[in-house]
Amino acid sequence: MKALFFVLAIFVVLKTNAQDYLINFTGTKISVDIVQVKNLTTGDSLILKGSDILNLKGPSITTGINDNHIKSGMIIYPNPMTESSTIEINPPSAGDAIISVFDISGRQIAQIKSSFNNSTQKFQLTGSGKGLFIVKVSGGDYHMSGKLICNGSGGLMNIEKISGNQITKQRDSKGLEESRITEMEYVPGDRLKFTATSGNYSTIMTDIPDKTKTIVFDLIPVMDEDANNYHTVTIGNQTWMEENLRTTKYNDGNNISMRWDSVPAYSWYDNSKETFKDPYGALYNGFAVSTGNLCPTGWHVATADEWRSLEDYLTVNDYGYKGILDDIAKSLASKTGWNLPTLIYSHGYPLPMPSGGVGKNPKDNNSSGFNGFAAGLKDPNGSFYDIGYDAHWWSSTGTSTLWDFNIQNGEYSGSCNLIGGSDYRNTGLSVRCIKN
Repeated sequence: MKALFFVLAIFVVLKTNAQDYLINFTGTKISVDIVQVKNLTTGDSLILKGSDILNLKGPSITTGINDNHIKSGMIIYPNPMTESSTIEINPPSAGDAIISVFDISGRQIAQIKSSFNNSTQKFQLTGSGKGLFIVKVSGGDYHMSGKLICNGSGGLMNIEKISGNQITKQRDSKGLEESRITEMEYVPGDRLKFTATSGNYSTIMTDIPDKTKTIVFDLIPVMDEDANNYHTVTIGNQTWMEENLRTTKYNDGNNISMRWDSVPAYSWYDNSKETFKDPYGALYNGFAVSTGNLCPTGWHVATADEWRSLEDYLTVNDYGYKGILDDIAKSLASKTGWNLPTLIYSHGYPLPMPSGGVGKNPKDNNSSGFNGFAAGLKDPNGSFYDIGYDAHWWSSTGTSTLWDFNIQNGEYSGSCNLIGGSDYRNTGLSVRCIKN
């Protein structure tokens, strides 16, 4: 009973510092050169090298331990610790010091020796299971100590030094590796967009970090038979092209016809390759989609079920505009290339445009990284419509007609979501490929 009272007393007294998360980056097959990080909630952004570490600095919270030794130069946060904590030390003098961690029985479980200068010194603690631990710092003429509660799942306690905006990790007996740390203000719940680049390859992921972690990018070369390179985006467990297909050849090297009379074909909007190839891509009819040979090897035209899985993921994971669950059109739409629709009047007054309309405040678009451009369509008679207002993509699912999925900017009433329907095969729509 006394032990329980002691633990409760520790939790209810004063406060700890901010919740910090350290984010590392790596690639599955290709090393990461550059990572652009954008906080989609605040609009803040920064650019890192792939070897750098992002330190997400959170606001102060009142859930930790009161420790009188904080005033003498040491802070431990977050406290309690789940996976990692930071020890921040302001030494009264420069010189060598030893940091040791002891369990409640007095057994030493981790230790590191370091040379301090007269600036703030930071160390990262990882590992260990549940329990109360004592952290001690011993310098030439000073001693500090503090308590740490761990709620982890196990593993050996480890100490790593963070110093002078760098973190030094023990790699092996041959030497040390160093990576620069860059700080970014972060409030738990903010959605971050990570864009990783390596040479001609780029991929996007979004995440709401809630712990120290490593972001793993699947940087893979995606090239069609015209030698066009495509960037990719990972949304949930799906990896999509981040651009509309713009090849003029099948993946077997054969040319795609430009005839538009019930044969597999493609077209540029308004028959103008120079104007519309980039960034809108080509328009393909359903007969071309049905060949199964449009996408680069290892990729395919998404099925209707895969489009619906994308819709479900964005809806469930709060990509709806301003909390409206299925208003996910803005999360899919590109930030440029969308026009405001022509005003529609009722009884002499213009109808209000929904706040989730993709042409309204386009800077709020593309939180998913899908980057959907309003490429319009080509009707069965060969006429072109709605560039800047509608985005239509084929699925590979259907019989006499194929399902298409679209986001639209021309509706003043109704929802602002991803709309599914069917279309005739001799209609020209955009194509997005998804990884097999």
